[in-house]
Amino acid sequence: LSTQLHFRIGQKSLQERKEDIISILRRGELLQRGLFHEEELSFVIELLETDNELQPIAAKTLSNFLNMTSLKRPEFTISREVICAAIVKSQKGLSYLLSESISGQFALHEEINVEELEIKEKIGTGTEATVFKAIYKNNLVALKKFRGAPE
Repeated sequence: LSTQLHFRIGQKSLQERKEDIISILRRGELLQRGLFHEEELSFVIELLETDNELQPIAAKTLSNFLNMTSLKRPEFTISREVICAAIVKSQKGLSYLLSESISGQFALHEEINVEELEIKEKIGTGTEATVFKAIYKNNLVALKKFRGAPE
């Protein structure tokens, strides 16, 4: 499938590929399909930087990709780290995402239920917080508890 995809992509012009992504984005199908490569991500970032009707759709789509667990993520989607790096490089896109998140349009994070955490031993202490080993959904994680935060 990957070879077929790259072959088809190579047959289209840059403008045709952009139009394909815009069409898929408008139909709300990009989340199910996934982002196959960084060129597609760069098209979505361009839309995020442009003041038009596609800007909020691009922002919500990227936020959904960031919040997907690996179990929900489409098979061929590029990694969360690559998506984050592309967003951070786009000052205007990042500003737009943050302002939309602050206004409540969507979340850039996932709140977790503290009861799903199994707190283990303390790893370290700093001036502002203490870090603990913890288990969350069968994954080893670091938990940072800030001074003065509720128990």
